[in-house]
Amino acid sequence: MKQLYIFISALFLLSTTVSAQKNIEFYTFEESVETYTSVAVTGNTLIPADWDDGATPVTNIGFDFVYGGIVYTQFSVNTNGTVALGATTTSSSSNNLASTSVVNQIAPLWDDLLFRASTPEKGIFYQLTGDAGSQTLIIEFQNVGRYMNSEEGTSTGAVSFQVQLFEANNTVAIVYGDMSGASDWSVHFSGSIGINAAVEGSTQFMSVTPNIDGATVSTTESNNTVTKEQILQIVTGKTYTFTPPVVSEDVDIELFAITAPNSNFLTDAETVSITLKNLGIEITEGLTLKYDVEEVETGLAVGSTVSEAYANYPITVQSSIDFSFAQTVDLVENKEYEITVTLEVADDVNLENNQMVKVVKGVVLGDLLFDQSQFITQTGVGANGADVSAVQTNLGFTDYGVNGDWEMGFTNADNFTVPHGETWYVKGFTVYSWQTGSTTESTMNFLDFKVWDKSPDHTDAQLLYDFSDQNMLSGSRWSGIYRVANSSLTNAERPIMYSASVLSEQQTMVFTAGTYWIGWSGLGSMINQGIYIPPITIVGETTTGDAWHLGYAGWVPWTDDGTGTVQGMPFGLHGSKTTVGINDIGSGIRMYPNPVSDFLTIEIEKSSLVSIYDVAGMKVKEQAADGIQQINVANLKAGLYIVKIIFGNREYMHKLIKH
Repeated sequence: MKQLYIFISALFLLSTTVSAQKNIEFYTFEESVETYTSVAVTGNTLIPADWDDGATPVTNIGFDFVYGGIVYTQFSVNTNGTVALGATTTSSSSNNLASTSVVNQIAPLWDDLLFRASTPEKGIFYQLTGDAGSQTLIIEFQNVGRYMNSEEGTSTGAVSFQVQLFEANNTVAIVYGDMSGASDWSVHFSGSIGINAAVEGSTQFMSVTPNIDGATVSTTESNNTVTKEQILQIVTGKTYTFTPPVVSEDVDIELFAITAPNSNFLTDAETVSITLKNLGIEITEGLTLKYDVEEVETGLAVGSTVSEAYANYPITVQSSIDFSFAQTVDLVENKEYEITVTLEVADDVNLENNQMVKVVKGVVLGDLLFDQSQFITQTGVGANGADVSAVQTNLGFTDYGVNGDWEMGFTNADNFTVPHGETWYVKGFTVYSWQTGSTTESTMNFLDFKVWDKSPDHTDAQLLYDFSDQNMLSGSRWSGIYRVANSSLTNAERPIMYSASVLSEQQTMVFTAGTYWIGWSGLGSMINQGIYIPPITIVGETTTGDAWHLGYAGWVPWTDDGTGTVQGMPFGLHGSKTTVGINDIGSGIRMYPNPVSDFLTIEIEKSSLVSIYDVAGMKVKEQAADGIQQINVANLKAGLYIVKIIFGNREYMHKLIKH
């Protein structure tokens, strides 16, 4: 199943549960039930540019509202269920709270919504209430429904909800009216609820999932698939309140995040970086930062404690500081490591958040034996300066990539060739894939593969190595590349992940000269979102390889739907190899490898007889040869031998060394 560039979706799985009044990163979340009072009659009307996917004009809040540490005086509303703070309207086409481009959003219900054309009591309203210093801005979505794909221009299932901004404490509240109309919504509904903000150059967010037993909240994974069944758990008056942190009047510095290492695919000289925040008074001296590294399985320390003094004072109130340790750490084995970072500062009265632990994984692949990863089309032009692999729509391409989801039974395969005179000992297999809507933190959690002696569509293809139906994934990280359309180079919805399988000594794959095919499947943590593989992409070229795809129709060539041309699959092989000279004996006769350990290959144009003699002149092997012939010499003792080749009335001899 291919992913066409015209489709956009983002699916996430929540993992963090938050109870009422628990402080999470930049805001506190509380759930309650209040009285829902509509302002549709008493308030002012906001008219969007379009009642489908439209934004209202920028409007004054009526007071200074601090959000994410920034003062805002204006807002706008998008009909797809968001309120944007700031002086410009913001697109709400993709409901991703983790977005780096659509930020400073308050999302009571972010999806493809449409105000019901058949009902007059509909619209977007706002009202400012209260006295100066304690005013409240109420923004109401009244009688909004879900866009119906089957009947363009209509909607189904009317619901109402509000966003409330409080001047006194800069609190945000989302208050819901009657949500029972969601029972008529399309099964394709996939909404988001929560807030996000641009804080210190990055996006911070709180993603909420309704539940009858209490909402769950995550600040690490944006849940963009809130279902209509979950919406129906919201009772009238249900209120989600987001309160900013209170500035302490004491010394209070906390470790906010370990930002690096930031993957489970690590080698040597890894930098440990952190973000810390000062929630108290200004700090002018005394901050010490430390980290320790241990092997998870054994608990053994990796090196000694690293301790470094902070020097860039002062650390001002409410400031956020990025810090990288000067001393690096080597994670050069296929093991999991636990990194513990600790902050120490004199007179810190709140030590609760002064230590943080992160588990990462080292991956060692060996030398690169085969590299088929040509899919970068432009460097440095993507989101945040990343490289991109662009779908060349100007050439007629339409596919972002091909689905390789293991649970759906999909496999993608391509070939590699081992040159004459070489033997490859493959201990690492690397591939590229993405899950639409993920962040640059890899979601890949499963990889399997197998190797054939010829294209897998052949009925007589022999399976040489079979690692199918077992998780062979050793590590995965962002490749630094986004898969995009060439008309939208800064799109960040498809960060391509680089994933690896590292084989044990017993699993090492050995390949002598010849052509082989390798196919793989995968899974990711984003449920109901496939694993997509980018094709080999070469600027100006429509045919980039000869890969095959196993899908619902069996094995078929991997072609782009727009061009109908066959594409190649990116992958790499890692390990070691032995290279020996190829002996040209004469008259088109070649013998290799020499020295030899197991199989001696003879290439000859005519039918011949091959005999092998030891140094005493005793014949130890004899075999007919025609074309390419392999002779098993594994049972011969190590030493010097003579190979005699006879065809017609000609005779050739050459020395052979047996390991």
